[in-house]
Amino acid sequence: ALSPVEIETDADVISLILAIDDRVGITFDGKKDSKGKIDTKTLTIRIDDLFVNDALARYGNAKNHLAKLKGTAVTKKDKKEHAAQIAGFEEALSLKKLNLIDTNKVIGKNKTGVTIKIAQSRTGQSK
Repeated sequence: ALSPVEIETDADVISLILAIDDRVGITFDGKKDSKGKIDTKTLTIRIDDLFVNDALARYGNAKNHLAKLKGTAVTKKDKKEHAAQIAGFEEALSLKKLNLIDTNKVIGKNKTGVTIKIAQSRTGQSK
């Protein structure tokens, strides 16, 4: 399961984003107003790591598909089957989340090459 992270306030979200920016880098973009500042309604955030962006894009595509599936009109006789499709896709989306975080690729600003972090067992031995 995903590790619980308590995110309750806007400051919690902003802190996480700023920490990611410090460690990996984030590009902020969007339509600019007359003063050249990013319009808050069009703000986009892109992580400066292709692997992370790929994983997030795959998750976003699946999440958007689920939203589309939920918004699909169905006839009364098809409601049970439609509900089963939604439930199945929600379960698949939960598994996709776990699959996306099943990696130990080390990332960071100005990092070259690929480094894999080896997890240590409780006895101090590599897995």
